[in-house]
Amino acid sequence: MLLWGRSSGGRLNPNNITQRRAHLNVSTRIAASSSYATSSKHFKIPDLDEISPLESRFDPERIERTMKTLDITWGDQHTSMFPFIWLRDNCLCPQCVDPHSGQKKHSSAEINPKIGPAEITRNGDGDLKIVWNLGKHQSTWPMKWLREHCLNQSEIARRNLVRKKGMELWEFDLENFPTFDHNAIMNDDQELFNWMVALRKWGVSVVKNVPKKKSGIEEVTSRIGPQRSTMYGSFFDVKNVPEAINVAYTNTYLDLHQDLMYYELPPGYQFLHCIKASKEGGENFIMDGFRVMADIQHADQDAFALLSQYPCTYHKNGSDHSLIYKRPIFEIEPDGYPVAMNFAPPFSGPLEIPTKHVESYYAALRTLDRMMQDPSRRITFKLEPGDMFAFDNRRVLHGRTEFDPNAARHLRGTYIDRDEFLSKFRVLEKAREKPANKKRLTLQDQGAQLR
Repeated sequence: MLLWGRSSGGRLNPNNITQRRAHLNVSTRIAASSSYATSSKHFKIPDLDEISPLESRFDPERIERTMKTLDITWGDQHTSMFPFIWLRDNCLCPQCVDPHSGQKKHSSAEINPKIGPAEITRNGDGDLKIVWNLGKHQSTWPMKWLREHCLNQSEIARRNLVRKKGMELWEFDLENFPTFDHNAIMNDDQELFNWMVALRKWGVSVVKNVPKKKSGIEEVTSRIGPQRSTMYGSFFDVKNVPEAINVAYTNTYLDLHQDLMYYELPPGYQFLHCIKASKEGGENFIMDGFRVMADIQHADQDAFALLSQYPCTYHKNGSDHSLIYKRPIFEIEPDGYPVAMNFAPPFSGPLEIPTKHVESYYAALRTLDRMMQDPSRRITFKLEPGDMFAFDNRRVLHGRTEFDPNAARHLRGTYIDRDEFLSKFRVLEKAREKPANKKRLTLQDQGAQLR
């Protein structure tokens, strides 16, 4: 029976409680079948039309109670079902969530499975309030927070789209390459945000006028977050040196690849600051790995299935290090969206897949190589002193032409993990949404803006 609805004048009646069964039609993304991989997935790029925000999504039409859940039908006629144990676990009050750190004060396993509401109301702000039958604890949630944490599969899929919105496969050429100014990034949070938007959208950019000193890259990348420390240090110098521990530290040609695939978590974003350039050679070239993934799926479903199911072995061994990790070249989420392309032939070890698929896998590698050697898919450019090339190391493949071994070419590099990048991105995004004169938010208000 209805607890609250427009027909009841917007009042909750906790005495009108009957059990109700709901049946929802939930859309799912169906995986592509293949003779090689039963779990092969369709590659998806977010459709922005699917994620247009509707204010009616946050406006409840009716609230009903069942034996185990509180069900809310919203203005767009979508129904959210919240189990009581989940609601109690996700209380936003200061007793349950530390207001300073935002950390939860209890373990989810501590919630009594017999928990249920003794009273259900809406306060003057329209927030949902529950007084629980055990301990008389009170919980309050903004309606917007509840909708944004709906557990229905269709809503989870929608939120995944929102998190990925803005990503686009390359359609630009060198003349339209995303370019930004160092001073603007250093002095304006809006320009910093614009730079990060471009890196999320296309995975590449060049920052001009970075001071031609070793600390220049540290200063500008620190605007995003802490740099990733690896076996090469927090910063590394790309020069031609004798007995190099990495072929990047030579003058030889480097074909398309991605860095540190032999780590369990390869760096998310890479930054290369040109301090000195070579007169001849040393051009950079790049390719959109996500475009390659999408095109191979379209052209050869079997090759796509093999490259997304079976892992390559990547390793790096030396006198003081031994790194090894296995990952597929095409890394796809269960919902079909790209996580990463993982490609580093110089560091590939013996392939470990079922014997019956070995020849087919090598054929898939040849298909991939033909596509990657297509010059029309590459963008080639040369960094000048003061330029800093930034790119998504989990998406974009990069390479370099040979240069004069006597040239004083010097690039200084660093990495930033995706987590640190996205953390700063969300902070800047939220800051842009707040009016300049807005007062400090309460804990409950902050909950309403959680993603």
